[in-house]
Amino acid sequence: MAQHFKFYYSQAFILRVRHYFNESEHELWRDNIERLSEKFLSQRTICQPITTPDLESRFEFKPIPGQGYSPQAVIDELERSVLPYSINTGSPYFIGHMTALLPNFNRPLSKLQSTLNQNMVKLETANATTFYEKQALAMLHHAIYDLKPSQYSQWITADDKPMGMVTSGGTVANLMALQIARAYSLGSNVEIQGVSHALQDKTAGNSKGVSKVIVSELGHYSIKKSLAILGIGKDNLVTIPVDEQQQIRIDLLEEKLQELKDNHIHVCAIVGIAGTTECGSFDPLDEMAALAKKYGHYFHVDGAWGGALIFSQQHKALLKGIELADSVTIDGHKQLYLPIGTGILILKDPTQSAYIENRANYIIRSKSLDLGRYSVEAHARPVFYIFKRGLNYLVDMDMQKYWTETWQRRRLWQITSTKARSLNYLPSLNPIFSYIVTLSTAYNSAMDLPNRTTKFSIR
Repeated sequence: MAQHFKFYYSQAFILRVRHYFNESEHELWRDNIERLSEKFLSQRTICQPITTPDLESRFEFKPIPGQGYSPQAVIDELERSVLPYSINTGSPYFIGHMTALLPNFNRPLSKLQSTLNQNMVKLETANATTFYEKQALAMLHHAIYDLKPSQYSQWITADDKPMGMVTSGGTVANLMALQIARAYSLGSNVEIQGVSHALQDKTAGNSKGVSKVIVSELGHYSIKKSLAILGIGKDNLVTIPVDEQQQIRIDLLEEKLQELKDNHIHVCAIVGIAGTTECGSFDPLDEMAALAKKYGHYFHVDGAWGGALIFSQQHKALLKGIELADSVTIDGHKQLYLPIGTGILILKDPTQSAYIENRANYIIRSKSLDLGRYSVEAHARPVFYIFKRGLNYLVDMDMQKYWTETWQRRRLWQITSTKARSLNYLPSLNPIFSYIVTLSTAYNSAMDLPNRTTKFSIR
C-alpha cells in the first residue's frame, strides 16, 4: 500500500497537502485575511461598479486544479475578483435588505467557532456548546414567554424538552414550526404515513382531503415553500387581505375560519406576522391568538424581522399577544446582530418537539442529549453574545427622527405613512429611481445606528 501511494504522489505534493493542516502558513493567512477584511470594511463605496456580464466572466468554468493553488494565489484572487464586487452591508450608504452590520466581536468569535468546529447534531462532537446553545435558547424563551427561572433550569438539563432550535435562517425555522403544527393538528402518525392518510384518520373521512395554512397576504414566501416541502401543497395556503395599516383583516380571518369549519376543511396552522417584509407592519397577534384558541388551531408567529422587538421598551407593544403563540421565529442575523445564517425557532411547549423527533442507532438515541433528535439541520452555530440593555438601546433608536432630520432635510425622502412605516423617494431628483421603500421603524433605526457610528458618516 505504501509503495502504491508513493507511486501516485510525489513527496513534494504530499508536503504541499500537509501544509493545509499545519501551522506553517498560518501567519500568511492570518495577516492577509486581516488586511483584506480591514480593506473591505473601510471602503466608502457599497460595491465597485461592474456589469453582471463582466462579473460573470470572472467566474467562468474551470476544472478542479490538479496541484492546487498556492495560498498567495488564492488571496490575490479574492482581492482581485471577490472583495471589490461584494456588497459592503456595513457601509453608511447601504440601505439594503435587512442585513445588520456585525459588532466587532463577531469576527474573532467566528474564528473561534471555526477552530472549535462543533457539529451540533450530537453531544460527542458538541459537548459544552450543546448546553451553551440550550442556555441561549432559554434566554430567548424567557424573553418571550416569561416563565419562572426554575422552569428553565429543568428544561436546560432535560433530554426531551428543547425550548427551540437554531437553524440556518428564518425559512428553516418556519418550516420546522409548520412541521410541528402539522403533527400537532393531524397526529404524530403524519410523520410516518403522510398527510393524506393522517387526514383520513384524523377526520374519519369527514374531510375534503386537504389541509390549509392561513396567513395574511403579506406573509413571507417561506410559508409557501414550507407547504410544498411538507406535502400540504402551495395551493393550500390561504391568504387573508390586509387593511390600510397593512395588518391582517381580523374580520375576514374569522369569516374564513368559520367557512373552513363549516365545510369540514382541516386547518394546519394560523400564522401571524411580526414585521412584514414589504411594509414592516405587525399583525394584531393577540386577536389572532384568540381566534386560534376559539377554533382550536396551532398559532405560529413569524417574527423573523420584528420578533426582536421583544427586547424593546419603546416598541414592545407591537408584539402584544406573542406570548400566546405556540411557536415564534426570530432571525438572529437581523436584529440580534449575528452572522448571516442564524434562524431561531422558539417553542412555547418544549414537549411538542416530540412530534418531529428522529433517532439513529449510532447517535441521537432515545434519552440522549443530542440536539439532532429534533433539528432538521446539523451545523455549527454562531456564538450568542449580546446583552439586554444593549439590544434595548439599539432597537429603541427612533428611525423616523433620523430619517426626518437627515434624508428629508436633503429633500430626498418624505414620510408617506407613519403607521405603515413607508418612505417615498422623491422622483424630482432622479425619476429613474422613483419607488416606494417600506421600512420598519424600529428595525431600520437599529440597523442604521452602527453604520452611523463607524469611521465614515454620511456627508
